Amino acid sequence: MRSRVLFLLCVFLLGSLSVGADGYFWKEIVTDLTLHEDGSASVVETQTFSFEGNYSFAYRYFDLEKMQDISDIHIYEGEKEITQKEVYDEGDQKVVKWYFEGQQEKIFTLKYKVYGLVKKGSDEDSVFWSPVFKDHWGEVRKSFFLLHFPKPVSLNSVHVRSVPEVSAEQSDEHTLSFSVSKLESYQVWDLEVFFPKKIFGLSFAPIVLEKYLFLLVLFVLLLLLPLSVFLKGRRMYVQFAKDPVLQECNINLSRIARVKPGLVGTILEKKVGVHEILATFVDLAQRGYLSVQEKGKDFILRREKKSSFFLLVYERRLLGTIFSSKKELMLSEMKGRFYFARMKEALYEGAVKQRIFNENPESVRKKYAVKSLIYFFSAFILFFFVSDRRYFLMLFFVVLMYVMYSFWGKYTFFKKQNLRFSLSVFFSDNFFILLLFLDLLVLNVFFHERASYIYYFAGFALVFCFCCLQVYVRRIPKLVTLGVLNSEKYGELKEWLKKYPVKEERVFNFFLPYTLAFQMEDVWFKKFGKRVHPSWYAGDFTFSSFNLFCKSLGLSVKK
Repeated sequence: MRSRVLFLLCVFLLGSLSVGADGYFWKEIVTDLTLHEDGSASVVETQTFSFEGNYSFAYRYFDLEKMQDISDIHIYEGEKEITQKEVYDEGDQKVVKWYFEGQQEKIFTLKYKVYGLVKKGSDEDSVFWSPVFKDHWGEVRKSFFLLHFPKPVSLNSVHVRSVPEVSAEQSDEHTLSFSVSKLESYQVWDLEVFFPKKIFGLSFAPIVLEKYLFLLVLFVLLLLLPLSVFLKGRRMYVQFAKDPVLQECNINLSRIARVKPGLVGTILEKKVGVHEILATFVDLAQRGYLSVQEKGKDFILRREKKSSFFLLVYERRLLGTIFSSKKELMLSEMKGRFYFARMKEALYEGAVKQRIFNENPESVRKKYAVKSLIYFFSAFILFFFVSDRRYFLMLFFVVLMYVMYSFWGKYTFFKKQNLRFSLSVFFSDNFFILLLFLDLLVLNVFFHERASYIYYFAGFALVFCFCCLQVYVRRIPKLVTLGVLNSEKYGELKEWLKKYPVKEERVFNFFLPYTLAFQMEDVWFKKFGKRVHPSWYAGDFTFSSFNLFCKSLGLSVKK
């Protein structure tokens, strides 16, 4: 009983031919392999083995790395075909498992067809086969291998590489025969026969041609995908990041005055920060929507009774975020309840509506960050988990979901605009990466292609896409739209304010929010001294008190 348990464990782990009882051996294994003009082969394999005890099923493993595919598998015992069988993949091997009844001695005949067995070389072609497979628990006492060629061949025109050594004979003008004796448990017989190229022409089996077609499509996609990502990144840089060349350098103050201070700071900095929110806050106070009163080292904020009908969306959101349902509150009470992320999002939306940005920079950044991570982790899986189909199928599912989500967003966008431009999705990097993984899936699942170099090439292409996106997104993290209130004009306004000679209180009040956006409020205060006192501020209005107020508000914003 103990030997039986050990035998079952060995068979399960090592994939030997049978399971069941005490022991067995092969009297003879005869393989008759006929090569066809298209490179495929028909195989008739006869196994005669003897055993002690009761056995109920047997195995045969085929190494898919040595062939293109195997199909039409039939198993016979005598003249009767065994229909109770299983055929499945296990790693890089195809497994055939069949069931039977009886004991002592069995003769099974396996008939199947193999594709991609002939390997083309520069000087000669070759065929590799293992007449005795490696996973056999019992010994093989004799093994014969008959190789039939489609054209006449002589033993002198071929050479053989075999482990172990074999004896070779010429059976007829089309057939070579090889034989070995006494192979111990797990001792494999590998045989490779090299022969002249004239025996096979350029014809291949349809399944081989289909594989080469998919490989060709794969390598075309490996060129198109990185190229499309590079061109798309370059186009984004030219369209969004490169400032336009201005023909007019004079400052149009009336035009600048129509743009709110928070958006002006966004234009200069090309991002939304704390100073942009402070500038918006002071601008709202300047326009009579709120007021500030000193109370020791704290400040009281009041919302004035003025209609918010003419406010922009982000300005209404700022007031709603600060006051909610209250009419006044202490600045110290704002800590932990002033949400910078919400205000930042509102300012970006306002900038998009004002045509400062073509799209929300945060959304665009996140979208391309996700895409670059898809490329990176796809390359990682292709590099390190090529042989595990489960990881590959999971990766394909993730890529499919991401691409379908991207297509859906593009479809809804074009549905709102003009459907005739929707064909552009078929020339995008999303479409190419979907085709790439679909092609790899077909090669992996249907053609059993496990060649590492294919997946390494695909991995390097995806790494290039990841690096390309990272470079361009880092160079254009703000995505500034061309043509509208560019930073050069506001840079000139900043310099103009530093040199402005008139020291009138209305000028101070009007441009104070802009100086906050420009981060030059200290210069503005030094220019005017203590001669100003805005109506919205109750207290000793000095640079130190105003600076304390801005710092306190800034700390609340960051919270």
